[in-house]
Amino acid sequence: MATSTSFDFGRLDPRSVRARESYRPCTWRRRMLSRVSEGMVAHKLKGVRQKTKDPLDVICGRVGIEVKTLIDPRPGTRQISVHKDCRLRKLRLAEEQKLVLMTVVLDYRNGDPPKVYFRWGVHSYCIRNLQPVTWIRLKEMIDERNTSK
Repeated sequence: MATSTSFDFGRLDPRSVRARESYRPCTWRRRMLSRVSEGMVAHKLKGVRQKTKDPLDVICGRVGIEVKTLIDPRPGTRQISVHKDCRLRKLRLAEEQKLVLMTVVLDYRNGDPPKVYFRWGVHSYCIRNLQPVTWIRLKEMIDERNTSK
């Protein structure tokens, strides 16, 4: 009878091996940097930071923002992900409150200050599919959305 300590990891399929190698635990430092990033986005864009368990991180008028933070400097970090059930909660909230959704990514991989990327909508994205943007331009785009019909 096999116990958990005698499990043969050599029998894992290649996908499981890749998942095991790429796993990075969510530490206290990572959680705090993510919370700081949400606060930074709310402050720079003059939005309202939402509670921890709310579907969206920041709301600026009629724009709901999902904030993602890239921390790990590993070369393989190329994408951000949003789980399907979380995405559905965000879409439901956006429909109820008539919000336009946006994803903002703060990239700390090359140090501080972070690079800022954005894309309209909330999905899982590769970094190359996001647009680099300045805080000023991001604020202008949000203001344009809030003043249009």
